[in-house]
Amino acid sequence: MRRRLVIIAHRGASAVAPEGTRAAIREAVLAGSDMIELDVQMTLDGRLVVFHDDRLERTTDGRGRLKDARYAEIARLDAGSWFHPRFSGERILLLSQAIRSIPQRMGINLELKRTPKRLALLDRVHARGRAEALLRRDHADVGAPFLEGEIDRVQMR
Repeated sequence: MRRRLVIIAHRGASAVAPEGTRAAIREAVLAGSDMIELDVQMTLDGRLVVFHDDRLERTTDGRGRLKDARYAEIARLDAGSWFHPRFSGERILLLSQAIRSIPQRMGINLELKRTPKRLALLDRVHARGRAEALLRRDHADVGAPFLEGEIDRVQMR
């Protein structure tokens, strides 16, 4: 039996658009990727956002740790200009916004970043749209520094 190669767009099409943004997701879809990998973190006020780094400086015009900022502050940041001026105005996405922009045919791999509130983060991810698709191992993966039992606990609810 021959296996089919699965093309996963890491942080969206991060080679041609700023990572984790609507533009990167759009480009991954246009390129025909099978799956999109995105990093998820929780803001100070408990909102789930797509963002890789602990700190805001590398990929936005913000400063400080993402976990110490409220979503209203993060939503105003420019997450595209660092990559190229034509992406000026790209924003950090809420997880719900990212999920809605990914076609149903595509898999989603969420990397849940380290957080002291990891069960709360898992619960919030599970409560979002396409929860079964996100958590079913045959369609997409939820990974990161979480114990397997914690993921199973969320799946069983």
